[in-house]
Amino acid sequence: MYLNVLNCTNFLVYILSIVLQIFLVFLNFLIYLYVLANILIYNIYLKLNNINKSEEFLTRSIKLSREIGAKNILKTTLYDMHILNEIKGNHKEALINLREHFAIRDSIYNIESNLKMTQLDFRYKEDKKDKEIQLLKLSDDNQKVELKNKSLTIYFSIAGIILISLLAFFIFTRFQIKKKSNVELENKNNQIEKQNIEVSEKNEEILSSIRYAEKIQNAILPFESTIKASINNFFILFKPKDIISGDFYWFNETKDKIYLAVVDCTGHGVPGSMLSMIGAMILNEAIQLGNYKVNEIMDYLNNTFNFALSNSNLDLETSELRDGMDICLISINKSDNKVDFCGANRPLYYVSNNELNEIKGTRKSIGGKSRNTNEFESHSISITDKTFFYLTTDGYADQSNEFGKKLSTKKLKQILLSINNLDLSSQKEALINQFKEHKLNTEQRDDVTIVGFEL
Repeated sequence: MYLNVLNCTNFLVYILSIVLQIFLVFLNFLIYLYVLANILIYNIYLKLNNINKSEEFLTRSIKLSREIGAKNILKTTLYDMHILNEIKGNHKEALINLREHFAIRDSIYNIESNLKMTQLDFRYKEDKKDKEIQLLKLSDDNQKVELKNKSLTIYFSIAGIILISLLAFFIFTRFQIKKKSNVELENKNNQIEKQNIEVSEKNEEILSSIRYAEKIQNAILPFESTIKASINNFFILFKPKDIISGDFYWFNETKDKIYLAVVDCTGHGVPGSMLSMIGAMILNEAIQLGNYKVNEIMDYLNNTFNFALSNSNLDLETSELRDGMDICLISINKSDNKVDFCGANRPLYYVSNNELNEIKGTRKSIGGKSRNTNEFESHSISITDKTFFYLTTDGYADQSNEFGKKLSTKKLKQILLSINNLDLSSQKEALINQFKEHKLNTEQRDDVTIVGFEL
């Protein structure tokens, strides 16, 4: 019984080790995706004839490719840098890039050639070994036949001796089996302990990779101190389902306006976090290019996101990225506190004079294969009294309890209305407590983001 338990434990530990290895490879793939994202953005800027920006992202791709040892990507990016330097007239640098490109190409070819020779040598040794085993087996069969004949010849003459020998052998064998079992048990315990140490080390390695990915994603999120310099009273409730998130919040500011957005990208974890980085970069670029109206920003985000995917050889009809992003975007006019809102499948909630109001966003996502050709519609709100605004993703309302019942949008609106007499710090605490009371021991279903502020 105890050995069966050990066997089951070994099997479970082995399966877990395999799963962890697969997950580690997947996380390392995240870093490759980040390199590819830089190459993608380099191509976009190159098509837009923005040479300086193209060089910036291509240089970053070359640096990251060197660090992670991605020789095939480094070979391609060095050739692209050669072309870019030729365009800029930097012929000396272009020649250096080209020489390094050929050196890496030759290195990759030599490695592949050595691998093929090793495979051929291995096949030869295996064939030779099989033939030796067949010869040994034939010799062993002949010896067995000879031994059997001799045993039959002397069987009756030594019958008594055999009976005594069998009894002694039985006693000795039982002793040896017990001794061997104890040794095997000790070895298995040592093996389990060793495997536990390996699993712990792999788990630590995976967690370290996730933390590194978290740092990359956190780099795109605005500091609360930056927001506080422009909006004094606000809170951010940000609860990723995993360590890294498919949700993100965004902030920007111009001379006349303050911009704030909450964005829900397709999925969560690694795939969602990749989309969030692309989305944040495009939003910042929209402001830099002079798109100051919220509907213009949404159009730029939608067009640029689709353009980026069309240049990444993704089939939008079958790709997991087809749903794109849902977003709640507002701008605040500094001179008169007028708020402009534009949403993609996300509403804006605001509470004034103890009354909750909801403005629905356009029924259309950013990117993906949406067939809705409607323009993104903007709405203006003039502020005359104290007003609380709330930008949300769907993660809070979609959270299930232990009976599978969602918290629901209706309940969320009731909570927002009931807490409007509290200060914003207390409102955030109340939202967290309501979420915990509903979820209890149920696993978090999705990333959760709510940003609230007062005007």
